[in-house]
Amino acid sequence: MPGVGKTTRARMLYNHGSIEGYFDKRAWCVVSQTYQKRNVLIDILASLSSKEKKDNNLKIKDEELALDIHKILKRRRYLIIIDDVWCTNVWDDLNRYFPDDLNGSRIMFTSRIRDTTPVDSIFHTVSLLGEEQSWSLLQGNVFPKEPCPPQLLGIGKRIAAKCGGLPLAVVVAAGILANLEKEESIWEKVEKKLDSTYIFDDDTNNCSKILELSYKHLPNYLKPCFLYFGTFPEDKRISVRKLTWLWIAEGFIQREQYKSPEHLAEEYLLDLINRSLLLIVERRNDGGIKACIIHDLLREMCLRIAYKENFFKSTQHDNFSMYEKHHRLCVHSTSPIYGRPFGLNCRSLFGHFSQPSFIFPQMKLLRVMDLLPVFDEFYELERIDLLVQLRYLAVDRMPKPLVDNLVNLEVLCVESQDDEVIYIPSCILRMVNLRHLRLKKEAEFEDYRENSQMENLRSFSFVHIDNKLDEEILNCSPNLLKLKCKCTNATLFPDLTSLTSLESLKMVFKSVFIGELTEVNFPSTIKELTLSQIGLPWGAISILGTLPNLHVLKLEFNSFWGYEWETSDGEFQELRFLKLERIDLVQWITCSEHFPKLQFLVVNMCLNLKNIPKELGDISTLQKIEMINCEYWPCISAVQIELEQRENGNEELQVIITTFLSWSKEQLLLKCREIEEEEEEHENRHEEFNASITCSDNLSEEEMADYVLGSNPMNMSYLVGYGSKYPQYVHHRGASIPTYANTGCTDGFKWLNSTNPNPNVAVGALVGGPFLNDTYIDSRNNSMQGEPTTYSNAAFIGLLSGLITTSSLVESFI
Repeated sequence: MPGVGKTTRARMLYNHGSIEGYFDKRAWCVVSQTYQKRNVLIDILASLSSKEKKDNNLKIKDEELALDIHKILKRRRYLIIIDDVWCTNVWDDLNRYFPDDLNGSRIMFTSRIRDTTPVDSIFHTVSLLGEEQSWSLLQGNVFPKEPCPPQLLGIGKRIAAKCGGLPLAVVVAAGILANLEKEESIWEKVEKKLDSTYIFDDDTNNCSKILELSYKHLPNYLKPCFLYFGTFPEDKRISVRKLTWLWIAEGFIQREQYKSPEHLAEEYLLDLINRSLLLIVERRNDGGIKACIIHDLLREMCLRIAYKENFFKSTQHDNFSMYEKHHRLCVHSTSPIYGRPFGLNCRSLFGHFSQPSFIFPQMKLLRVMDLLPVFDEFYELERIDLLVQLRYLAVDRMPKPLVDNLVNLEVLCVESQDDEVIYIPSCILRMVNLRHLRLKKEAEFEDYRENSQMENLRSFSFVHIDNKLDEEILNCSPNLLKLKCKCTNATLFPDLTSLTSLESLKMVFKSVFIGELTEVNFPSTIKELTLSQIGLPWGAISILGTLPNLHVLKLEFNSFWGYEWETSDGEFQELRFLKLERIDLVQWITCSEHFPKLQFLVVNMCLNLKNIPKELGDISTLQKIEMINCEYWPCISAVQIELEQRENGNEELQVIITTFLSWSKEQLLLKCREIEEEEEEHENRHEEFNASITCSDNLSEEEMADYVLGSNPMNMSYLVGYGSKYPQYVHHRGASIPTYANTGCTDGFKWLNSTNPNPNVAVGALVGGPFLNDTYIDSRNNSMQGEPTTYSNAAFIGLLSGLITTSSLVESFI
């Protein structure tokens, strides 16, 4: 049954902290009624792969996509959720791509039809709610922070009962009531309209009446915004940025003097969400809404009402007539569209039409034209200058020539499918109404320049800054809020301080900045900052720490270099989100007072980092630490922070571990407990040990050698193969992989993470040794202590040689 909560429950499970920690890899994909294997494979691979690889997935063939999925999942514990399955051939197509390594991996389906899943599946039927459950759900949505007033208790329960136990109907009814006055007479009018005999349609089992009632209760200015969701494909993850740009271009947003159209559009969106008509599927790093989705039943209602009111027509094929007078036409096709829409009545056109230049003369009043996605078919955009009313244009290449006639254009999106740099023609600089210029690939200004007139520009990406002329063009847009740029001149740091409205900046350097540090400066208005490849020393981090409004900071590939980062008092006082990705950092020294408002910490592939500072656990606002593809001991330290906070009564902090290695968070938890036990045992043993021999600088040469060979608090020889007790899990490829194994350069992880001792003894190898407190943890993943190195072995052999030789030359070195 639709609307019973299958997807909602699956998503709650998918995002649960214990699930994130238990599975190495997770992926979510949606099938829908129009099953397209390629789209499902792309969705799965997008969930599994890094952000940098997602765009490349669109160019890969189906079998290559499947092979990549299999490689990523092999020998890893994974969870795959396949949502909204309608046909049996979905599993037949996909099952061979999911390796079965008998390691606890799981695949979950949601479906209205039982027979669409594998025959050996474990079925869980989601039941309708009881009357008390319905009332509890409705009351929680209408009165989230206070109890229901006594005078509304009876009528509220009756309304909940009339929803027939369907969760979707309950939350939609709650959305209606939450936006009405809390008076009994008003609620009685809603109750009268909810006749239980027609809550559900007999033929479709849908709750169409209550959904249509929610639409009727919308303010008039919200109705077109809501219907517009029907223009997106079924189960489509909808970008809020694109949605709000389209609403503004369509003229749905009422203009106000002191609020920008974008701000008003977000308020409209929040209103629809608060009415339970939309679901949030992803948030931005600053807590804002990044993507949303609409339920199938609500989308179907949008389609019915839109068709009835001639608001738009949505189709998957060329089944439209040139004589039909649609205000908006949306064609969701997996191949180029060869039909020819016609008519001055059309205001919006969505779909990849073949040779669209033939359409332009017949549709001169278009306000919105989105010709994406592209199917590798070349087309020209000649005569686009006829579309003088155009506000929103999305294409796969920069239109040439883009003439001055498009004076009303507010949004230009160019999503080039090749890797060539996009050249920005000078006529773009004359577009005074342009608000958003989104170039998916890197872009450069053409050699011919003129003064920019883009005073209303609010977002611009992704543009090269190579010289002062490029810098001057950007500084001609004083209202710019968001900028993504690439600095191609290693000696020039762009001066953007005149952009006094700039809030979001992503700056990528082509090579390490070699200019003067005094040139490094940022507008004080910056709230979100991303840096990559600039190569600043950690001593210069105070330039960022003193930014008064900085909420989000992402330090990516080699943005800072150096062994140690020690934070200072008074810096990062407003920071909420911190991401360290592929940073060459070893030691991080900080305290909770240096990040007093930090909520989220993400550490991705910082392979030299020793640990996560335990002081971060004392930050009262910290909600999540996410470790992605990091080494063993930083992950251990993060889990130890979580355990310590649990012991102190803090249940809010979550630690998420995602790794390319085969150990999971559960294994890390076990290791933490082992460490605690070993440390306790060591303390007891250390008290009993004669303190005359310890790991200190005061030992004689003989005592040093004795310490290494077993006269130490651990009673362990650190020279492998010597004595009765020595390291069994040496971090050494030759020792840990059996001699019979036929393995390549990248196939050794299963032995690295094996719980068995090394099959081969690296006799004579000296491991890294104990910590300063004389403790040693024998683990193959503990490369810091357990890896033998030439420089330590050479020194020890020199020591032994000096102790046993009679040569005065050798003895002079000890």
